[in-house]
Amino acid sequence: MKSVLTKLILVTLMYFMSGSAVADEWTRTRMFFGLSVPDGTGVSLQQWEQFRNEVIAPTFKAGFNVVDSIGFWHGGMERSKILTVFYQKEHSESFQAQLKKIAKKYATTFKQDSVLMVTTPVNVEFIKGVAPEKNILAQTFKVLETLKVF
Repeated sequence: MKSVLTKLILVTLMYFMSGSAVADEWTRTRMFFGLSVPDGTGVSLQQWEQFRNEVIAPTFKAGFNVVDSIGFWHGGMERSKILTVFYQKEHSESFQAQLKKIAKKYATTFKQDSVLMVTTPVNVEFIKGVAPEKNILAQTFKVLETLKVF
């Protein structure tokens, strides 16, 4: 019993000490939202934030990223926002349907020719923080001492 328990604890320790967890078969979609409007005006920061808060954020509660960008379209410079969303491959169909609805709504609302959507498979790795590992290690060593494994 003591030998099996020791092996189980050591395997658990090795997992937590590895410092990362790799998730397989993830997808990344980036969407490029132009902020210029054909009539020469632009989408204001307030309009963008309202769209982000009311349309994007409720759809992707698990998380997303938005960065500012300068792009070039039809020979002219244009401010834009790049939305990045990561999701597991098995959810691709539903995520892409939601992303396409967002793109259509943005293009319609702000009179855009289109919204560029780029989807690629990616390797994703979640790097764990230090504090939880220390707590787990301390708890594990307390259990080992209690069981007089060492």
